[in-house]
Amino acid sequence: MALETNLKGRSAVITGASEGIGRATAWLLAAEGANIFLTARNAERRAALKAELEPATGITGTRLELVKS
Repeated sequence: MALETNLKGRSAVITGASEGIGRATAWLLAAEGANIFLTARNAERRAALKAELEPATGITGTRLELVKS
């Protein structure tokens, strides 16, 4: 049985978003239309992920935020 989700308009804070499971989670939730807040210790990789997600998913502005950790 497949899990059906509707994440459009829902919000999620993703810790460790610059690599590994956190990065994969960011991609998955962004693709499902969630508003995401990215946190990671490495600011450069966090910003790079945001730059990749914006054009690929159409999420911009207040729907995709970087959070300094």
